[in-house]
Amino acid sequence: MLRFGPLGPNTIHVAIDLQRLFAEDTVWSTPTLMDIVPNVVALTNAQPGRTLFPRFVTPQAAADAPGTWRRYYTRWHDVTRPMLASGMLDLVAPLAAIAPPGSIIDKPTHSAFAVPEFADRLAALGADTLLVTGVETDVCVLGTILDGIDRGFRIVAVSDATTSSSLPGHCATLDLILPRFDQQVEIVTTEAALRAWS
Repeated sequence: MLRFGPLGPNTIHVAIDLQRLFAEDTVWSTPTLMDIVPNVVALTNAQPGRTLFPRFVTPQAAADAPGTWRRYYTRWHDVTRPMLASGMLDLVAPLAAIAPPGSIIDKPTHSAFAVPEFADRLAALGADTLLVTGVETDVCVLGTILDGIDRGFRIVAVSDATTSSSLPGHCATLDLILPRFDQQVEIVTTEAALRAWS
């Protein structure tokens, strides 16, 4: 049983940045990404049509990005769109095969809430709880969770369906940072989430 009870009908699974860009041999590789995909698939299939897939999209050039993102993409020039192989921004194959039309939402920054479409879709679905999976635990997952907290959502972070290219960052987020939000965030396993979302 989850600390604040079962996952209700207004729960939305948010599967963040599960893309080839992070799964394959790139400068942004997260070697453990594919290890969590079976858990993400299980959660997606548990409630068909109740998953959104925020997808990190990079600019054409560093000069197209605002503020310090220009410096960021000057450093990470290899992930600007002209430098990426075709399809690298796509979801990994097991998720691309089951993502319903309209469930993929492009975002240019860490938090999925950076694009109004994400909040609009949550509102249209009547969401009050976000079941969060994806990469990277200590970057885009954390950014989305913090914005979700500020908007009053119940957050359920799935520990074995999130990962990072930084194991210390992943562990620090789950073990030290998110527990600070103990009235707004629950940290559970995939098995517990599936039992609570039946």
